[in-house]
Amino acid sequence: MFKKFNSLFCLVMILLLFSNLYSFSKEDYMRMSRSELLKVSKRGIIPKQVTDEDVSFTPLDLDTLGGGNSFAWQVLSNGEHLTVNVGPAPSYKATVAVPNNWYGEDVVIFLSTDSLNQSATHAVIYKVNPVNDQPSFDINSSYLEVEVDEDEGFVEIPNFLENISAGDSFEDTLGESVSFVINDIEESTYFDQLPTITRSGTSGTLSFKVKDDFFFTDDSIFVKIVDEGGLDSTKAFKLVVNPVNDAPDVTIIPVVVGEPDTQKNISDFAIDFDKGDKNTANLESGQTLDITLEGIDNSLYITTPTVDVSSGELQFKAKDLTDLATDDITLKLEDSEADSVVKNFKIIIAADPVLSNLPDRTENETDSEITFESTDLSSYLTGGHDNTFTYYQKSGSSLSVTLNGSIATVVAPANWSGVEYVKFEVTTGDPDFKKSSDVVLYTVLPTNDAPVITGQDPNPIVMDEDTSRDIVLGDLIVTDLENDPLTLTVV
Repeated sequence: MFKKFNSLFCLVMILLLFSNLYSFSKEDYMRMSRSELLKVSKRGIIPKQVTDEDVSFTPLDLDTLGGGNSFAWQVLSNGEHLTVNVGPAPSYKATVAVPNNWYGEDVVIFLSTDSLNQSATHAVIYKVNPVNDQPSFDINSSYLEVEVDEDEGFVEIPNFLENISAGDSFEDTLGESVSFVINDIEESTYFDQLPTITRSGTSGTLSFKVKDDFFFTDDSIFVKIVDEGGLDSTKAFKLVVNPVNDAPDVTIIPVVVGEPDTQKNISDFAIDFDKGDKNTANLESGQTLDITLEGIDNSLYITTPTVDVSSGELQFKAKDLTDLATDDITLKLEDSEADSVVKNFKIIIAADPVLSNLPDRTENETDSEITFESTDLSSYLTGGHDNTFTYYQKSGSSLSVTLNGSIATVVAPANWSGVEYVKFEVTTGDPDFKKSSDVVLYTVLPTNDAPVITGQDPNPIVMDEDTSRDIVLGDLIVTDLENDPLTLTVV
């Protein structure tokens, strides 16, 4: 009995449910929330509507969905993203407005009312499939023409690009990546670093480095943005690298040597004159150059130094000086645009070196080493500059020679006598490296040494007591360095 009651109760509840689902009045539906409408809406009467991003939905004739019955249709609830409008009878055509660049699914709820004023709701799914949109960007209006100067070095321009987008706001939100290509650079060989774009959010920084001494104008450098789907967009800007006057340049001899009271002409003193036109354009080739010499000590010259700007020849005539003199001079090369370069050089005024009258040295033989009196070679030198002293020849091998700067020290071995010579030489410094030499005779006079009796071993003299014997030199061990004849005397 209880089971039968339960079954009856369930049947009644199901009937009540269906009665509630289809017996709501239009006013009842109008009072429902969107979530309540979705719960009681019929499904499957109106199929899912599908289109692609940025493509309109096909208008829907709601009247054809009534199955032969005549219904009145209206929109009870637009979707979260969509706006739907139902046209008048008899077709009740439903049109849908979709936001630009939106894609996804949304649900629209329609209300149908029959001639007996019975109403029902219908939930319809509208789906928009995503489509890859063309990426885009703007070149900052301040940089449609980029202007820099020659030799400016590395250039970086923040916010060169603006409004960078992968295609639409939805694609940007999803983080679709883009890359940049800069092409059609006519003067690509003029760059140490070709132009590149570095993105930061919706802006981009332009950076590049033009080679030194190059200038040009490129009217159309193209910046192309490419998204993950291969779509791209291109815009152009103009790059102007203005010429800048370059300082002139020249190569000079840093040290010049002149002789007293002698005219000096150095034809290749200044070479490789450059007006600053190091690039191929040669815009500075028409400029003129001028040379001035500063810091000259006029007291050193009969004719003061000058440099011919057309030939690079240095001319001067020094006075008849007895002492070494050095003049530090500054050469200034200036172009017609008042740019200049400064080079320093020196003139050394020195006679040719003469090493002469070096004194000979003499000592007597001894039983120990003999150190001859030292000789300061510089005391016997005239002329020259930045001098270096050496010895490069000896007549024998008995003597040892030491040079400490210009001080020459010679040592003879013990018990040696004889004569040897040493040749000393002086060499001047850069750039002439002139030489002079002189010879010193070193003499050790022999001395007679006393003979030496070193003992009787191994043959001692043996004789008997109270006897006499003649003793001869052969009975003794005697040495004499000079090997002179020996006489034995007993005292």
